[in-house]
Amino acid sequence: MRRIERIALQTTAKIIRNGRCETALVENASIGGLKLTGIRTLSVGDKARVQAKGALFEIEIVWAHGMSCGARFLPETAQEDILRFINAFARNASRRQGHSQKFREMGAAES
Repeated sequence: MRRIERIALQTTAKIIRNGRCETALVENASIGGLKLTGIRTLSVGDKARVQAKGALFEIEIVWAHGMSCGARFLPETAQEDILRFINAFARNASRRQGHSQKFREMGAAES
């Protein structure tokens, strides 16, 4: 059972492999890796680079099913870079959640 917290991201990324560039959706991330969707050409064991929101990560595909796959960060990827990337999304998600809550509270008070 996985015990690493995953953050939902829903952001696009460039997948760079063998001199080719493709676009994928990063569905979620943790300190250990990413879940990507939208690419059929990645297979277990493939290594690639992921460029998203100004960050660049070295990954290896650990599972693949249809157009989704899971990747682990390779040791060359600095943990500080991973944490900075994840924390940026966590802060944005908490801001959006706060605004949604305030909107509901304001709407409820008007009823």
